[in-house]
Amino acid sequence: MSEISVAPETIFTIGPLAITNSLLGTWLAMLVLIVLALVVRRRLSAVPGGLQGLLEWPIEGMFNLVTGVDRKRGIHYFPLVMSMFLFILTMNWMGLLPGFGTIGFFEEKNGHQVLVPILRAGTADLSTTLALAIVSFVVFIGFGVVVHGPVGYLKTFANPPLLAPLEILQTLFRAVSLSLRLFGNVFAGEAIQIVFLSFLGPAAFVIPAVFILLEILFGLVQAGIFALLTMTYILLATLEHGPSHGSDGDEGSAADRAHDAAPSAAVS
Repeated sequence: MSEISVAPETIFTIGPLAITNSLLGTWLAMLVLIVLALVVRRRLSAVPGGLQGLLEWPIEGMFNLVTGVDRKRGIHYFPLVMSMFLFILTMNWMGLLPGFGTIGFFEEKNGHQVLVPILRAGTADLSTTLALAIVSFVVFIGFGVVVHGPVGYLKTFANPPLLAPLEILQTLFRAVSLSLRLFGNVFAGEAIQIVFLSFLGPAAFVIPAVFILLEILFGLVQAGIFALLTMTYILLATLEHGPSHGSDGDEGSAADRAHDAAPSAAVS
Protein backbone atom coordinates (compact mmCIF):
# COMPACT_ATOMS: atom_id res chain seq x y z
CA MET A 1 0.00 0.00 0.00
CA SER A 2 1.03 3.63 -0.48
CA GLU A 3 1.29 6.10 2.36
CA ILE A 4 0.37 9.77 2.34
CA SER A 5 3.43 11.39 3.88
CA VAL A 6 3.93 15.13 4.34
CA ALA A 7 7.66 14.72 4.90
CA PRO A 8 9.79 13.45 2.00
CA GLU A 9 11.39 10.02 2.39
CA THR A 10 15.16 9.52 2.35
CA ILE A 11 16.31 7.34 -0.57
CA PHE A 12 20.03 7.31 0.21
CA THR A 13 22.64 9.42 1.92
CA ILE A 14 25.91 11.03 0.84
CA GLY A 15 27.85 11.53 4.05
CA PRO A 16 25.67 13.74 6.27
CA LEU A 17 23.47 14.77 3.32
CA ALA A 18 20.14 12.92 3.05
CA ILE A 19 18.94 12.58 -0.55
CA THR A 20 15.14 12.50 -0.48
CA ASN A 21 12.71 11.52 -3.21
CA SER A 22 11.52 15.12 -3.55
CA LEU A 23 15.13 16.31 -3.92
CA LEU A 24 15.63 13.78 -6.72
CA GLY A 25 12.45 15.07 -8.35
CA THR A 26 13.74 18.64 -8.06
CA TRP A 27 17.11 17.72 -9.60
CA LEU A 28 15.36 15.91 -12.44
CA ALA A 29 13.23 19.00 -13.17
CA MET A 30 16.39 21.13 -13.22
CA LEU A 31 18.03 18.67 -15.62
CA VAL A 32 15.04 18.76 -17.97
CA LEU A 33 15.08 22.58 -18.09
CA ILE A 34 18.85 22.72 -18.64
CA VAL A 35 18.68 20.18 -21.48
CA LEU A 36 15.76 22.03 -23.11
CA ALA A 37 17.63 25.33 -22.87
CA LEU A 38 20.77 23.83 -24.45
CA VAL A 39 18.83 22.14 -27.25
CA VAL A 40 16.87 25.30 -28.11
CA ARG A 41 20.02 27.44 -27.93
CA ARG A 42 21.81 25.23 -30.46
CA ARG A 43 18.85 25.44 -32.86
CA LEU A 44 17.93 29.11 -32.53
CA SER A 45 16.41 30.56 -35.65
CA ALA A 46 14.90 33.91 -36.68
CA VAL A 47 11.68 32.09 -37.57
CA PRO A 48 10.89 29.96 -34.52
CA GLY A 49 9.31 26.61 -35.04
CA GLY A 50 8.69 23.43 -33.13
CA LEU A 51 10.28 23.41 -29.68
CA GLN A 52 11.62 26.97 -29.94
CA GLY A 53 8.20 28.33 -30.80
CA LEU A 54 6.60 26.34 -28.00
CA LEU A 55 9.01 27.77 -25.42
CA GLU A 56 8.98 31.32 -26.79
CA TRP A 57 5.21 31.56 -26.45
CA PRO A 58 5.03 31.57 -22.62
CA ILE A 59 8.30 33.51 -22.31
CA GLU A 60 7.07 36.27 -24.61
CA GLY A 61 3.71 36.36 -22.84
CA MET A 62 5.32 36.68 -19.40
CA PHE A 63 7.78 39.30 -20.69
CA ASN A 64 4.96 41.44 -22.06
CA LEU A 65 3.05 41.09 -18.79
CA VAL A 66 5.99 42.00 -16.53
CA THR A 67 7.25 44.90 -18.62
CA GLY A 68 3.69 46.11 -19.19
CA VAL A 69 3.06 46.29 -15.45
CA ASP A 70 6.46 47.78 -14.57
CA ARG A 71 7.99 49.50 -17.61
CA LYS A 72 10.87 50.97 -15.61
CA ARG A 73 12.30 47.95 -13.77
CA GLY A 74 10.39 44.95 -15.08
CA ILE A 75 13.13 43.93 -17.49
CA HIS A 76 15.57 43.61 -14.57
CA TYR A 77 13.57 41.04 -12.61
CA PHE A 78 11.81 39.34 -15.53
CA PRO A 79 14.46 36.55 -15.70
CA LEU A 80 13.76 35.63 -12.06
CA VAL A 81 9.97 35.67 -12.50
CA MET A 82 10.18 33.59 -15.69
CA SER A 83 12.65 31.11 -14.17
CA MET A 84 10.42 30.59 -11.15
CA PHE A 85 7.40 30.03 -13.39
CA LEU A 86 9.14 27.44 -15.58
CA PHE A 87 10.84 25.69 -12.65
CA ILE A 88 7.65 25.37 -10.60
CA LEU A 89 5.59 24.37 -13.64
CA THR A 90 8.10 21.66 -14.56
CA MET A 91 8.11 20.22 -11.04
CA ASN A 92 4.30 20.33 -10.86
CA TRP A 93 3.79 18.56 -14.19
CA MET A 94 6.59 16.04 -13.71
CA GLY A 95 4.87 14.93 -10.51
CA LEU A 96 2.00 13.70 -12.70
CA LEU A 97 4.19 11.45 -14.86
CA PRO A 98 4.08 7.65 -14.45
CA GLY A 99 6.71 6.59 -11.96
CA PHE A 100 6.42 9.62 -9.70
CA GLY A 101 4.94 8.34 -6.45
CA THR A 102 4.33 4.84 -7.85
CA ILE A 103 7.78 3.25 -8.35
CA GLY A 104 9.92 2.58 -5.32
CA PHE A 105 10.65 0.07 -2.60
CA PHE A 106 8.67 -1.28 0.32
CA GLU A 107 9.53 -0.81 3.95
CA GLU A 108 7.67 -1.64 7.14
CA LYS A 109 5.96 1.18 9.03
CA ASN A 110 3.65 0.59 11.97
CA GLY A 111 3.33 -3.07 11.07
CA HIS A 112 2.42 -2.43 7.43
CA GLN A 113 4.41 -2.66 4.24
CA VAL A 114 4.26 0.75 2.60
CA LEU A 115 5.64 1.95 -0.71
CA VAL A 116 8.42 4.52 -0.53
CA PRO A 117 8.53 6.20 -3.96
CA ILE A 118 11.92 6.96 -5.47
CA LEU A 119 10.66 10.10 -7.19
CA ARG A 120 8.31 12.74 -5.85
CA ALA A 121 7.36 16.19 -7.13
CA GLY A 122 9.70 18.81 -5.69
CA THR A 123 6.83 21.18 -4.94
CA ALA A 124 5.17 18.49 -2.79
CA ASP A 125 7.99 19.13 -0.29
CA LEU A 126 7.57 22.16 1.99
CA SER A 127 11.36 22.62 2.07
CA THR A 128 11.40 23.27 -1.68
CA THR A 129 8.51 25.71 -1.70
CA LEU A 130 9.93 27.50 1.34
CA ALA A 131 13.32 27.84 -0.38
CA LEU A 132 11.63 29.37 -3.43
CA ALA A 133 9.64 31.72 -1.21
CA ILE A 134 12.81 32.82 0.62
CA VAL A 135 14.46 33.60 -2.72
CA SER A 136 11.42 35.68 -3.67
CA PHE A 137 11.49 37.40 -0.25
CA VAL A 138 15.20 38.27 -0.44
CA VAL A 139 14.86 39.60 -3.99
CA PHE A 140 11.93 41.93 -3.35
CA ILE A 141 13.54 43.21 -0.15
CA GLY A 142 16.78 43.71 -2.10
CA PHE A 143 15.01 45.69 -4.82
CA GLY A 144 13.37 47.86 -2.17
CA VAL A 145 16.73 48.60 -0.54
CA VAL A 146 18.40 49.35 -3.89
CA VAL A 147 15.64 51.74 -4.99
CA HIS A 148 15.00 53.53 -1.69
CA GLY A 149 18.27 52.94 0.17
CA PRO A 150 18.39 51.03 3.50
CA VAL A 151 16.98 53.88 5.58
CA GLY A 152 14.50 54.95 2.94
CA TYR A 153 13.14 51.43 2.59
CA LEU A 154 12.67 51.13 6.34
CA LYS A 155 10.75 54.40 6.28
CA THR A 156 8.24 52.94 3.84
CA PHE A 157 7.05 50.65 6.65
CA ALA A 158 6.24 53.67 8.82
CA ASN A 159 3.86 55.50 6.52
CA PRO A 160 1.76 56.08 8.59
CA PRO A 161 3.87 55.25 11.68
CA LEU A 162 1.07 53.52 13.57
CA LEU A 163 0.85 50.84 10.89
CA ALA A 164 4.58 50.02 10.91
CA PRO A 165 4.22 46.76 12.94
CA LEU A 166 1.39 45.59 10.65
CA GLU A 167 3.41 46.42 7.53
CA ILE A 168 6.43 44.48 8.83
CA LEU A 169 4.29 41.44 9.73
CA GLN A 170 2.59 41.57 6.35
CA THR A 171 5.94 41.60 4.57
CA LEU A 172 7.28 38.68 6.63
CA PHE A 173 4.09 36.72 6.09
CA ARG A 174 4.51 36.92 2.31
CA ALA A 175 7.26 34.30 2.35
CA VAL A 176 5.13 32.00 4.51
CA SER A 177 2.02 32.40 2.37
CA LEU A 178 3.92 31.82 -0.87
CA SER A 179 5.42 28.56 0.35
CA LEU A 180 2.30 27.19 2.04
CA ARG A 181 -0.01 28.00 -0.86
CA LEU A 182 2.13 26.19 -3.41
CA PHE A 183 2.91 23.24 -1.13
CA GLY A 184 -0.70 22.81 -0.01
CA ASN A 185 -2.13 22.68 -3.52
CA VAL A 186 0.50 20.33 -4.92
CA PHE A 187 0.47 18.01 -1.90
CA ALA A 188 -3.34 17.82 -2.00
CA GLY A 189 -3.19 16.70 -5.64
CA GLU A 190 -0.55 14.10 -4.79
CA ALA A 191 -2.68 12.77 -1.91
CA ILE A 192 -5.71 12.39 -4.21
CA GLN A 193 -3.65 10.34 -6.66
CA ILE A 194 -2.38 8.07 -3.86
CA VAL A 195 -5.94 7.49 -2.63
CA PHE A 196 -7.09 6.47 -6.11
CA LEU A 197 -4.13 4.15 -6.61
CA SER A 198 -4.68 2.53 -3.22
CA PHE A 199 -8.41 1.87 -3.48
CA LEU A 200 -9.16 1.49 -7.18
CA GLY A 201 -6.30 -0.74 -8.27
CA PRO A 202 -5.80 -1.00 -12.06
CA ALA A 203 -8.97 1.03 -12.68
CA ALA A 204 -7.25 3.97 -11.00
CA PHE A 205 -5.33 4.64 -14.20
CA VAL A 206 -8.57 5.14 -16.17
CA ILE A 207 -11.19 6.55 -13.82
CA PRO A 208 -9.33 9.60 -12.46
CA ALA A 209 -8.25 10.88 -15.90
CA VAL A 210 -10.37 13.96 -15.29
CA PHE A 211 -8.44 14.61 -12.07
CA ILE A 212 -5.14 14.38 -13.95
CA LEU A 213 -6.39 17.02 -16.39
CA LEU A 214 -7.40 19.22 -13.49
CA GLU A 215 -3.99 18.75 -11.88
CA ILE A 216 -2.35 19.85 -15.14
CA LEU A 217 -4.43 23.01 -15.02
CA PHE A 218 -3.81 23.56 -11.29
CA GLY A 219 -0.08 23.07 -11.80
CA LEU A 220 -0.08 25.80 -14.44
CA VAL A 221 -2.20 28.12 -12.30
CA GLN A 222 -0.07 27.66 -9.17
CA ALA A 223 3.15 28.32 -11.10
CA GLY A 224 1.59 31.48 -12.54
CA ILE A 225 0.35 32.65 -9.14
CA PHE A 226 3.77 32.22 -7.55
CA ALA A 227 5.50 34.10 -10.38
CA LEU A 228 2.94 36.91 -10.49
CA LEU A 229 2.99 37.38 -6.73
CA THR A 230 6.80 37.60 -6.82
CA MET A 231 6.48 40.26 -9.51
CA THR A 232 3.84 42.13 -7.50
CA TYR A 233 5.90 42.07 -4.29
CA ILE A 234 8.95 43.44 -6.11
CA LEU A 235 6.84 46.19 -7.64
CA LEU A 236 5.30 47.13 -4.30
CA ALA A 237 8.73 47.15 -2.63
CA THR A 238 9.98 49.68 -5.16
CA LEU A 239 6.99 51.99 -4.73
CA GLU A 240 6.20 54.36 -1.90
CA HIS A 241 3.86 52.81 0.66
CA GLY A 242 0.78 54.39 2.04
CA PRO A 243 -0.94 57.58 0.81
CA SER A 244 2.09 58.64 -1.26
CA HIS A 245 1.12 56.07 -3.90
CA GLY A 246 -1.07 58.57 -5.61
CA SER A 247 1.48 61.38 -5.60
CA ASP A 248 3.32 60.08 -8.63
CA GLY A 249 1.29 59.29 -11.73
CA ASP A 250 3.70 56.61 -12.96
CA GLU A 251 3.91 54.84 -9.60
CA GLY A 252 0.19 55.01 -9.02
CA SER A 253 -0.60 53.53 -12.40
CA ALA A 254 2.06 50.85 -11.96
CA ALA A 255 0.54 49.79 -8.66
CA ASP A 256 -2.87 49.62 -10.31
CA ARG A 257 -1.47 47.49 -13.13
CA ALA A 258 0.13 45.14 -10.62
CA HIS A 259 -3.16 44.78 -8.78
CA ASP A 260 -4.97 44.05 -12.04
CA ALA A 261 -2.32 41.55 -13.19
CA ALA A 262 -3.02 39.15 -10.31
CA PRO A 263 -6.43 40.07 -8.87
CA SER A 264 -7.07 36.67 -7.32
CA ALA A 265 -3.52 35.53 -6.67
CA ALA A 266 -3.42 36.75 -3.09
CA VAL A 267 -6.45 34.71 -2.12
CA SER A 268 -5.94 31.59 -4.27
